[in-house]
Amino acid sequence: MSLDEGLRDVDPTTTDFDTCDFWIRVRGLKGEFLTCDVLGKIGNAFQGYESVELIVDKQGKKFFRLKATVMIHQPIKRLVSFKVGSSMVSGYLAYERLANMCFHCGKLGHLIKKCPELDPREDYTTKVVYGLWIR
Repeated sequence: MSLDEGLRDVDPTTTDFDTCDFWIRVRGLKGEFLTCDVLGKIGNAFQGYESVELIVDKQGKKFFRLKATVMIHQPIKRLVSFKVGSSMVSGYLAYERLANMCFHCGKLGHLIKKCPELDPREDYTTKVVYGLWIR
């Protein structure tokens, strides 16, 4: 498929280029919270979500992932927390196929060495907030 074929019906004046859909794995949830209802609550923490899947990997490990819409000019979420009944539930997020992302500000499109929020004369390695675990 060529780029022309994929964008033929896209009107750039009405298309939102501030968002991007990602598959996001949710880690750290206890077994009783591995439900589609809980994943739906996690999906609601984003600009929207499309679907939720239960995946069984080659080693037989199960995990949930959801396809969610992310605002690319805002820091991506690292963690979601919410209440289920009387329990507080937290899940760590890992984004599939995440491209250039700044480990300081959490925004997409640049790396930490080029982060506009950092002074280029500073040692950027002490300013890391995100890590490879986000992928």
